[in-house]
Amino acid sequence: MIYASDYGARWNLCSATQMPLACGTLRNPQLSVSANCRGYLSERVTPQHSAEGLGRFVYLKDEHSGELYSAPYEPVRKRPEQFNFCVGLHEVTWDTLFDGLDVRLQLWLAEDDAVELWQVSVANRGKSLRDISVYPCFLFAQLNEQHRSAEYRPDLEGVVASFMVPEAGAQAPQGSYRQIKSFVLHERPPVSWQVRQAVFEGEGGLHNPDALAREELGCDDARQYDVPLAALQYRLQLAPGSTDTLRFMVGDARDKRHIRRLRERYLSATGFARVQAQQQTAGAGFANTLQIDSPDENLNHFINHWLPRQLAESIGSVDDLQQRIALVYSHPSAARNEFLKALKCRSTGHDVSDGVRHRPETTNECIGWVLYLQAYLAETADTAVLRETMVGANGAAISVFERINSAMHELLGRVDRHGLLHSSLASAGGACANESLSAVYALQLWADVCETEMLLPSVALKCREGASSLRRAVEQHLWDGQWYARGITRYGATYGVSDDREGAIFLTPQSWALLTEPDATEHRGALLAAIDSQLTSAAGVVNLAPAFSQIREDLSYFSRSHPGLGENGSVHSASAAHYAYSLYRAREFKRAFSVLRALIPGPDGDQYRQRGQLPTFIPEFCSGGSASLATRAGHTSGGASSGAASWALLALLEGLLGLKGDKEGLNINPQLPREWHYLRVVKQFRGATLYISMERDLALQGMTMTIDGVVQQKCCIPNPEPGRRYQVDLCIGRLAQASRAPNLTLAVATEPPLVRVAGH
Repeated sequence: MIYASDYGARWNLCSATQMPLACGTLRNPQLSVSANCRGYLSERVTPQHSAEGLGRFVYLKDEHSGELYSAPYEPVRKRPEQFNFCVGLHEVTWDTLFDGLDVRLQLWLAEDDAVELWQVSVANRGKSLRDISVYPCFLFAQLNEQHRSAEYRPDLEGVVASFMVPEAGAQAPQGSYRQIKSFVLHERPPVSWQVRQAVFEGEGGLHNPDALAREELGCDDARQYDVPLAALQYRLQLAPGSTDTLRFMVGDARDKRHIRRLRERYLSATGFARVQAQQQTAGAGFANTLQIDSPDENLNHFINHWLPRQLAESIGSVDDLQQRIALVYSHPSAARNEFLKALKCRSTGHDVSDGVRHRPETTNECIGWVLYLQAYLAETADTAVLRETMVGANGAAISVFERINSAMHELLGRVDRHGLLHSSLASAGGACANESLSAVYALQLWADVCETEMLLPSVALKCREGASSLRRAVEQHLWDGQWYARGITRYGATYGVSDDREGAIFLTPQSWALLTEPDATEHRGALLAAIDSQLTSAAGVVNLAPAFSQIREDLSYFSRSHPGLGENGSVHSASAAHYAYSLYRAREFKRAFSVLRALIPGPDGDQYRQRGQLPTFIPEFCSGGSASLATRAGHTSGGASSGAASWALLALLEGLLGLKGDKEGLNINPQLPREWHYLRVVKQFRGATLYISMERDLALQGMTMTIDGVVQQKCCIPNPEPGRRYQVDLCIGRLAQASRAPNLTLAVATEPPLVRVAGH
């Protein structure tokens, strides 16, 4: 039913009914589209509007028999003899075969405009001449029923619909509107067209439109309350073995001149070819940063192709530095600029329209800075960034180090009478385990930077003392005997404790607790046992349990969703990926891999059907196992999660692969599943290309490492030379993964052989 092709860069679904909501997503800076296997899509045009249920299908009518089909499946729903829905990195393709007619629909997005590019190819696979009418049909987003119209425009060569929509943006006057023009343009003129959807459907509906029973469409227009669509008719005469191709462009524009410019740029065979060529290089920096070859083929496909794509899309669409951390590994110089821009804008209190937007400083913002900086320093060893200067809020010059150091110490001044930090959630308020424990982790990371990079042990000591004070307060007020409470509401009630009938345990506080004390064993056993017994489900680890069955006003952020959905007891992917990262830090690699692997659908057909999703992205969440959702447990939300992708990347790099840099070079300390007998990795690091081969040998104790056959003593590649290629061979024995840091060193060889990961 589902299979990968093109070395995992494409996923194929061979049924339109087994997973009816399976979709492929495409995105550019202006437009995000999710197209399902049956012929409907949802889209979000930045920043204008969003719409769902937009039909994009093609009717075919045999002029001799009168037989009617539709591709890819909707709305006629006549089962094709063959069906294939193919989701690629930059295009979505549907292939259907009806009675010897092979119909292919292909969708791309324009380079940087809110434009869909459609190509329809019809081929005659039979042995006789075929006379057919082809009716491409496009439904418009219904934006304003009181001020809309549509008509066929011969001068623009297509159907143009006009809508009045509210002005977007903070600067727009309240109650102001502007006009947008949605269009469907054709490359080849049609025989006829239809614009009024009600007339097109008649009594037959979209599945059997009355208009298709006539020789030609009505060539009408739509005004005010008429619902518009764009249906175009083409008559094709296909000899055996011949193919005919039609091209269309769908999108939004400001006015007629804008439409003409878009048409000239895209709507031709040359324009389509240019877009396809340009997209082949898009996101290459992410895909080329890391490649793996492991026994888990589907995981290879996801890490080599689809995780880089999701990370690239996150960088283009979110503002949180922590969620843009992939930039550190793919484009370090750009990551440096983004980091400095964020700090400079935050220091002056100003915003920028073309970069990261900044809210009032919170604990989440502070830890985002420190996590991002720590990853950047580990990957580049560029300590000079700490001495970069900017203008502070008082107009005086201040360095990056001083700015972050000031923010970290400000955190300690915000504690309440319990010695805890307060929640940033308006609905909860009060003391919060997440805020407090994440601040502990940020202070610990910052103390390491102060001590090792800036040689300021006294400053590091103050950070560690502050972290210890916060940690003691958490232990005193939030440890519930088996796990940590989520917090204390503004009314003084402790929540996320065993006495609670609903919302008794939350996942994220436990994850932060593991991160702050990864080597501690005092509470770890009880904490992990509680997570295993109360939060672990067949679909993955849920974010809280039991789910809230009704709104709890002091915790409405969690309880407002249906039980098992959203923040209310679902497998929340960002929380699960964060938990996986914390498990790797605690050397709980078996649990960690299980949690990380559950974020990706598959590998068997039942799991795909239950999730209803192709393994092309990590979703926002999957349905939890609440009683009301028992039959839909594990069903995906559909949208991709930027936060989950970032935490999954850190879990993968630092945990599973064990690759983390410091000022001396790259440390290698993998945590592979015991059933894996090998792993091969290609990684770019500080301008060098590293080819790392890991093999398991249970006859050995510990771990041995060689570079070009030379045995090493410590597990660090010291300062790799930019432009060089290094071959690293690692042999993992029985006890290698039991210790936190194997006593091995890597030396650099002179001429390593070139090794390529299998399948790439």
